[in-house]
Amino acid sequence: MITFLTGVVFLLPLFVFAQQGQYDDLKIQDVFNIVSGLVCWLFNTAGLLLVIFAIVAGVKFLTSGSNAAQAGEARKALLQVFIAAIVIFGAGVIIVSVANFLGANVSITPLSC
Repeated sequence: MITFLTGVVFLLPLFVFAQQGQYDDLKIQDVFNIVSGLVCWLFNTAGLLLVIFAIVAGVKFLTSGSNAAQAGEARKALLQVFIAAIVIFGAGVIIVSVANFLGANVSITPLSC
């Protein structure tokens, strides 16, 4: 039964035909727009994760009290968050610079995509 259902799920789309009609050619700006949207989504997700990890590391640091080992781990985590932020936003600068050099109108500003 599972094999039959798996076959139906994978073979059924072969019998679905798209609507016939005029198709537009894919332009390079369309590719840039797709990549820009994907990169913008990834950067927003990375920024959110950076904030979450920074909060977690800060809470660890505040709750470490007089325990030097926990305070050291929290400092190390904060340093890793800072380095990750530099790498992520540096990659964003490189991607936007290359895209603008190639003639795309791309900008990665937070919450604009």
